[in-house]
Amino acid sequence: MILYKQEICDKDKGDCLRACIATVLQIPIKSLPNFHTNRFFLDWMKLLGNFGIELRYGKSCWIQGYWIASVPSKNFKGVKHSIVMKGQLVFFDPSPKKKYKVGMNLLLSHSFFVEGGYTFIIGDIEKISNLFTATN
Repeated sequence: MILYKQEICDKDKGDCLRACIATVLQIPIKSLPNFHTNRFFLDWMKLLGNFGIELRYGKSCWIQGYWIASVPSKNFKGVKHSIVMKGQLVFFDPSPKKKYKVGMNLLLSHSFFVEGGYTFIIGDIEKISNLFTATN
């Protein structure tokens, strides 16, 4: 699995969510925009919807597969950060600086860190192939 690190580590314009989405979907990070506005979630939903993927966010996000957790940044006070989870364990932190430890169980001892999470649902299987042709 290719792990995409953040290319922008800035409290106002960081691209940790973009790096996590690229990692989970296994598409090049440079082929994705960096939506960093107050409507970033809607922008991601629209973009991924074009490829048959529904992006969901919620507090009850603990699934067995890969998902993206929203946690406090270890680099910027009062800022949220995105990391890739696999079940209860930290799978990958795209930060180039201070990171969440891989393998750390956030459900058992640190569930208060997780403010919510993003999961992916295949909404239209016929559009999935468009994702890979558009990003290569």
